[in-house]
Amino acid sequence: LALCASDVVERRLAIVWGVETRPIDVSHAAGRVHEVARQQVQSAGLASPGDRIVILVGTVFAGSDATNVLKVD
Repeated sequence: LALCASDVVERRLAIVWGVETRPIDVSHAAGRVHEVARQQVQSAGLASPGDRIVILVGTVFAGSDATNVLKVD
């Protein structure tokens, strides 16, 4: 599941086999990205409460097309 703040990124990932995309409003999710990601994964039926999920985040500090945070939650 790819939560995308950018329409461009969402369209690019939508054509990748096995990837389901969803838009995310970062103005409402800032500081709670991990919580929002867990909620979205569970609502999509891809994980149950207590399951481990891997969260990759690219922040504005990383620059374009970069991921600079990895969390196993």
